[in-house]
Amino acid sequence: MNVYDMKLHDILWLRLNNTEVLRVPGGWIYRAYDSATQHECLNSCFVPFDNQFMGTPENSGAVANGEQQLQAKIAAIVKETDDACDGDCDSGEILNDLVANLRQLSAVQ
Repeated sequence: MNVYDMKLHDILWLRLNNTEVLRVPGGWIYRAYDSATQHECLNSCFVPFDNQFMGTPENSGAVANGEQQLQAKIAAIVKETDDACDGDCDSGEILNDLVANLRQLSAVQ
């Protein structure tokens, strides 16, 4: 499932960075959780709907490939941030950095 397949109030769990995505009217809420407990929500961020990455039947293969490339870039960003922090980072700061990097990546795509 990707974020565009989600229905209202669906939840998608991103294990890679302990983030939950909640579908809400007009977009999604990304919530970062404490990696130790995975129960305490440390920060949340509303991301408005944007159909820039939505697939269509004509380009579904290209979109799937683009999604894989984007996921690899996100994984690299998260690992780089985690390595730089050496376990002493604020998850809210990481989430804000991730959103900023996603915006930069979406401008490049």
